Amino acid sequence: MGMLTETLEKERRKEAMPKLVDRFPWIELAGRTGDGRMYRNRFVRITDKKAIAELRKRFSNTDIYASGCQFEKPNREARYICPLFFDIDAPDIEQARNHTLKACEPIMDRLGVSESSLDISFSGAKGFHLLIPIKVFDAYSSPYLMRLWRGLARRLTKEGVQYIDLSVYQPARVLRLVDSINSKTGLYKVALEYKELRDLGVEYVLELAKTPRHEESMALPESSVTAEAWFKDAIGHVGEVVRKQEEKQTIGLQNGWRTPPCIVQLEQATLPDGIRHQAYMLLARFYGKIGMHPAEAAERIHTIDLRHPINNPRDIERIVKYGHAHPGFAGCTELTKLFCVETECFYARLRQSRAKSSHVVLGEQESAKGSLRNKASI
Repeated sequence: MGMLTETLEKERRKEAMPKLVDRFPWIELAGRTGDGRMYRNRFVRITDKKAIAELRKRFSNTDIYASGCQFEKPNREARYICPLFFDIDAPDIEQARNHTLKACEPIMDRLGVSESSLDISFSGAKGFHLLIPIKVFDAYSSPYLMRLWRGLARRLTKEGVQYIDLSVYQPARVLRLVDSINSKTGLYKVALEYKELRDLGVEYVLELAKTPRHEESMALPESSVTAEAWFKDAIGHVGEVVRKQEEKQTIGLQNGWRTPPCIVQLEQATLPDGIRHQAYMLLARFYGKIGMHPAEAAERIHTIDLRHPINNPRDIERIVKYGHAHPGFAGCTELTKLFCVETECFYARLRQSRAKSSHVVLGEQESAKGSLRNKASI
């Protein structure tokens, strides 16, 4: 296929794509300064090329990002749509290349995704991003979408695809912009064709990344009947699993456990610096106590984290894993007291009741001791 023919075909497919831009027009832009500070929370319309150009200029086209999700409204808690994506970052680029290719195989073989639909890019360091556009699945907005993508990533990991970052499946995740510079290496993030990654090797990729390619994507996405059928069945299955899990938790709570008001307050708060990791650990252990599935616990904590993201989202996966292995609720601690609603808290009433009972018992013991002393003196 000649260059002109490819260009015309790309434009034709763009015209044929559903108007997701109209329904989910917002993306988040972000940039990192030389001293490591992250600036984000700037939402612009995905069609606003001027805003993206200004971002490139402000940060010298270095360490700049955009959300992988498109949002219905300009905030991270709005409904969203998102492509299937994998962030594969290995100790060296050759390993990352091999496992990116390994991830492509089941996507093509089982879901009927064409080579031309694979949206691949080199990160500019030691990894690759693999995206499968929304059009391929005829995907739609769902509260279970990230859970589905994470589940597929976990499955590939179990099948031997290594170095997939499982912490990225949250609406707050931002991805490095194509044709921007990675400060770790001075190389550009560049778009790649599948056959380039497969046939030309890492030397070609590294040479290509020395300059911008001026292509946002080399993919020509086309719908897949197999992928569409899989998506509709899988998203329905995930929803059913979540509903059953919620029913199980409700039954458990009704049979003795209640959600303490401090937990409710924690879930609704925008947590400040200095307590977020501790708070997430407390929540993870409580979720484990009431029998919540780790995937659901991770989803909840990621949702809370959207309001003030921690520096390393991977920490949440580790926290949830620990909480699942060590379930429990610490009761009234210095942290929970910050979010205490004592008038509504059954723990506080129980603590007061125990303290009162203890006081009565101590009083009776002292009285008994006094009686004994009196008898001894007679």
